[in-house]
Amino acid sequence: MTNPSLPTSDRVFDAMGTAPRSRGRQRKRHGRNFTATSLVEVLVVLVVLLIGIFAVIRIFPVGFGQLQQSERRLRADRLARNYQDQILGDAANLPESITFSVWDTGTNVLNTVTDQDPDDLGFYGGLTNPYFSDVNKFRFVRNEPVKIPLPSTTTGAYGGGTGSVYTLKFGPVYMIRQVGDPAAAPASAADLQVFNSYLRITGQPLVGVRARGGFPQATTRLRGPHTYLIDYGDDNDAPMILFPQVGKTVTYDVSYSYEDTTGAAPATATVIPVATQVTVTPAQAGVWQAMPGFTGGTGDTVQEGSDKVSRQFERLPVAASWSANDPYEYKLLSANVSDVANFGVVAFNPAGANYSERTPYGQRAFTALVSYAVLDWHILRDDREVPSAETVVASTSGTVGVATVRTTLPNIRPKNDESADGTIYQGLYGETTDTDIQVFNLEDPTGIPLRGGDYVTPLDDTNFDYWVRREGRTGTYQTGIIYLNMNRLRPGTPLRILYKAQGDWAVSIQKAAANYTYSGALRPTVNDAASFGVDANRLYFHRTELNKAAVATIEYDIDFGSGRGVESRRLAARQFTIGNAEGAHAWADMTQIAPEITGGNVVAWRIFGPVQGVSVKTRVIWKDNQTFRNPWRVQDLESIITQAPPTL
Repeated sequence: MTNPSLPTSDRVFDAMGTAPRSRGRQRKRHGRNFTATSLVEVLVVLVVLLIGIFAVIRIFPVGFGQLQQSERRLRADRLARNYQDQILGDAANLPESITFSVWDTGTNVLNTVTDQDPDDLGFYGGLTNPYFSDVNKFRFVRNEPVKIPLPSTTTGAYGGGTGSVYTLKFGPVYMIRQVGDPAAAPASAADLQVFNSYLRITGQPLVGVRARGGFPQATTRLRGPHTYLIDYGDDNDAPMILFPQVGKTVTYDVSYSYEDTTGAAPATATVIPVATQVTVTPAQAGVWQAMPGFTGGTGDTVQEGSDKVSRQFERLPVAASWSANDPYEYKLLSANVSDVANFGVVAFNPAGANYSERTPYGQRAFTALVSYAVLDWHILRDDREVPSAETVVASTSGTVGVATVRTTLPNIRPKNDESADGTIYQGLYGETTDTDIQVFNLEDPTGIPLRGGDYVTPLDDTNFDYWVRREGRTGTYQTGIIYLNMNRLRPGTPLRILYKAQGDWAVSIQKAAANYTYSGALRPTVNDAASFGVDANRLYFHRTELNKAAVATIEYDIDFGSGRGVESRRLAARQFTIGNAEGAHAWADMTQIAPEITGGNVVAWRIFGPVQGVSVKTRVIWKDNQTFRNPWRVQDLESIITQAPPTL
C-alpha cells in the first residue's frame, strides 16, 4: 500500500505495481535538507581537481626554464660586453686577423684553412680534437702588434736579466713542450719551421724600393736596414731582390704573386701566389739574387705592389745575452703549464724600447708582430685587481688579511665532474695532473701560476697565494668567489683568473683582416685569408670571411664620347658586409655597394688600394642543458673599428 504522503515523483513501484520503494529520499532533520553523495561523484571531483593541479604544475617548469634561459642570455650579453670593452679599449693592439689553422700532426707545421664557415660549430674534417670544433676553429692570432715596452728586471726560475716583458693578449697559448721550454731555441731550419708554427714574431714590413736588377750601384738607393730593392722582371729579365746589410745572418718572410704566362696569352695569365722564408747571410746581403720561390719563365713578372718582406725576430735561450745593437731578438719566459698550454710571456731585447725605424717615409715606432694560437676559447679569462678591502682571519702564522674577487660567471666546473656523454672533466687542459682554477700574477714575468689551497681555518698563509671553498651553494665553484692572501699579494696587483663554466661556455673573438690584398685573379689567393678576387661585378673572399664588414675605395671609368674621351672618378670609401656564400667562397655585390658603376657609359671599374676589414665580433656560446646533443646557444656582439691607413 502506497504512502499517500509522498509526492507522486517519489513513488516507485515494482514490476507488479504493488511494492513501493523510496529512491533519493529526502529526510528532514532539525529543519535542514540533506542529499547523499555517491562514491562515483567524489572520484569525478577528485579527477577534475587533479587535472587542474597537474595543468598548473606543468606551467612552472616551463616558466622556470624560460627564466633560466633569460638569465643565461643576460650573462652571455654581459660577458660579451666585458670582452668587447677590453678589445675596443686596446684597439691599437688588435691583431691583423684571427684565422682557422690546423697543425699537421706528422710535422707539427701549421696549415691555414680558408673554406670553413665561421658559423659552423661542428668538428672539422671528421676530427674529434676539441681544438678543431665549435669556436675553437678560429683561434690562430696573426700579427698581434706590440710596441716594445720599457725594459724591466726579470727574476725567477728561468733566469734573471733585463728585458721588455709582454704578456700575449689572448693566452693561454697552444704550444708543444719542445717550443714551450724557455731554455730552447731553434738549431736548424727544420726547428725554425716548427717553432714558428707555434710562436712567430716578425717586424713590420720593410719598404720596397724599385730598382734595376743586377746593378751593384743600385744599393745607393737603400735607406738603412728597413728597405730592400726589387726588380719585378718587367724589363724582360728575371725578377730579382736585394736584401740590406745588417751584420748577421737573418731570416725574412717573403710573399708576392707573379703572372705565369706559360702557354697562355697575357690576358689569361695564371696568378701564382708565393709565401716563403729565406735566410740571408752577411755574404748574401747587399747582393742581387733571384726572387725566392719564383718558378716562372722568361717574361713572367711579379705583380707590382704584391711583394711583402718582413724580418723575423731571432729567438734566444732564456739564459743567453742580448745583442747590444740588434733589437730583433726575443725570449720566451713562461714555461708550459701542461703538455700543450703556455701562459704566453715573452721578453724583447730592451734595445728595442728606444729604437725607431728610419724609412724614406719618415720615422716609425719599432713594433713586433706576434702570431700564435689561442689554446681553448672555453677557458674563460677574467682580469682582476687585488682589492684593498680585507677581512682578518686566523691563520697558521697568526692572522691573515683575506680579500675576495668574483669571476664573471658562477658555476665553475670542478675537476672530476662527469659530462653528459660519460667522460670525466680532467681540468683546464685535459690532463690527469690538471687543475680547474688557475690564477696568474700579470706582473710576474715567469708566467708561473699562483699556488691555491682549500679555505680551511686556520688558513695556511705561508704556502698559498689564494684559497677556494669546496662546499656546496656558498662555495667557490657555485659562486665564483676566490679568496686572496693579502700577506702575499699587495692591493692593485693585476691578476688573471682562468676557469671553465658549467654549460661549456666559451668566448671567442672573430676579426676581419686588417687589409685584404688583390690576388690579381677572379678568386682570392689559395689559403690566404687576407686576399680577395674580382669577378664581373663581385668581390670574392674566402668562406672564412663570411658576414665580416669591410671598406673599399672604388674607381671607375666613364666614356663620355664626343671627343671628351674616358674620365676616371674615385668614390669615397664604402662600407659593406661580405654577406653571400658560394661554395668555398663568400662575396659582395659591387652593384649594391656602388650603384654608380652600373651606368650605361661606365666602361670599367677597379678597387683602389687594399680592402680594409673593419669588424670585430665577440661571440659567446653555451649549452642550456648538459647534454652533448644539445645545440649551441649563440650571442654575438659586433663593433666597427676605424682602421689606420695601410702600412707603407
